[in-house]
Amino acid sequence: IAAPAVGPAAGIFPPTVTGVKPSLSPRELARVVGVSESTLKRWADGGRLRFTKTAGGHRRISVPEAVRFARRSRLPIVDPELLGLPGVSAQTTRITAPGQGVAGADPPRSSADTAAVLAELLRCDQPVQARALVTGLYLRGQPLAEIFDTVVGPALNGFGELWRHDAAGIYLEHRAFDICVQAVNALRGLIPAPADDAPVAVGGSPAGDVFLMSSLMTAAVLADAGYRAVNLGAQLPLDTLCAAAQHYGAAVVWLACSSADHAPAAAPVHELAQALAGRGVRASLLLGGRGRPQDLRGDNVVHIDAMSELAVFAAGASSVG
Repeated sequence: IAAPAVGPAAGIFPPTVTGVKPSLSPRELARVVGVSESTLKRWADGGRLRFTKTAGGHRRISVPEAVRFARRSRLPIVDPELLGLPGVSAQTTRITAPGQGVAGADPPRSSADTAAVLAELLRCDQPVQARALVTGLYLRGQPLAEIFDTVVGPALNGFGELWRHDAAGIYLEHRAFDICVQAVNALRGLIPAPADDAPVAVGGSPAGDVFLMSSLMTAAVLADAGYRAVNLGAQLPLDTLCAAAQHYGAAVVWLACSSADHAPAAAPVHELAQALAGRGVRASLLLGGRGRPQDLRGDNVVHIDAMSELAVFAAGASSVG
């Protein structure tokens, strides 16, 4: 929830990935991760890899499941083009031992360096390369929350003050935000669909807050943790958020308060927390961002300072549930 307050909201963006194939055959996935087809089929039959069967009895693996399997098994993605991910090279996705970098390339060695590279790609208006960098980190097994906290967030932070020094800073900020929205949605599209009985999380940013990125990242992290995440975007009245929580039967509700200039008053947020703790909902209220009511407390109120904290909460709440 504590993500950079960069870029105005232009609506609610669906998590789609243009060009990504709907599914792969065992032979195609074997080529993606560099193993034999017989090995891949053995893993699938042994339950390590989820698949469906066509009417003719042929196995098919969804791309999100293929990505999940490769990340969990720490398999190198040697042919990402078969996944339909334009601009993502094998070098940017190669999984190696921690601290050894990317095999066959000369990548940035730290998150700070990676964030600086992403910032430069954003400044130079290189959307394909920027999305490839972010997607490559995820395919290599880096936790989604860590990517947001240490790479995407820091890369965007520098754009927030550009308008003070140069009129071009306004359009550079908006363009950088748009590219990162595309990158985050690309990652969201690689996350496997939640189980039918998965807990629901609903949220957005309060009225007056036009920043969308924090809520977008929050939804992605919760989806990655197995929630059915419903992102309602920016400028969301609190009573509407409460009604949505009741409608969806939410177990978790988030409020991303990125704008200190349009911070919601503590009293109505407290009323929201009380309503969510009532018999009709019984949901946790997650508060994040510099505009959140810092002193607000309650049995169901959780303050989140970083996406990594959100991931920890989501993992714990999911295991309890």
